[in-house]
Amino acid sequence: MSRSNISGNVRLGYSEVSDQQPGALGEEFTIIPGEYDAADDVYVNTNASTVIVKLLKNTSGGTLLPGNILKRDATGDMSYAVVKATADAPACAVVDPTLQSAVPINGKFLGIIYGETDVLVGAVDLVKGVTISSNATGGAVVNDLSTVAKVAGACGFIMEAGTAATLAKAFVDFRALK
Repeated sequence: MSRSNISGNVRLGYSEVSDQQPGALGEEFTIIPGEYDAADDVYVNTNASTVIVKLLKNTSGGTLLPGNILKRDATGDMSYAVVKATADAPACAVVDPTLQSAVPINGKFLGIIYGETDVLVGAVDLVKGVTISSNATGGAVVNDLSTVAKVAGACGFIMEAGTAATLAKAFVDFRALK
């Protein structure tokens, strides 16, 4: 699959009501973090972590919260249809944590598939450095990697300690499952 670079005026936080249109469902983009320099009217690379995203569609039948861990919807088009991940299931993305509100049913949004992001912590606090996977409702939980299924469900690690039901900084990598 081809990937486009995004820098400049297309940023994380895309939703259907914004004035930006990043592309077609299922398309991947590399977002190069930058800051706007008003004097020169350009975006300047800040050397922050590059993030790979994919334009996805919520086909879950309910809303998706910023930071939810997702899996492919086997009943829809698997190149872009997603639902909340379930416990230790192979996941495919994280809902863009910069969104100002939940993603509605059939809403389009950017899902993080690689890089630093924030994940929604499940019911138990997480400490820095633990490997994570999804709980039954798309929240991040400790993954002890004790079984083949748990290894398959691992999706990243926590970079800063996180409190239950809040967003915590994490590094995720779902590229092997694309």
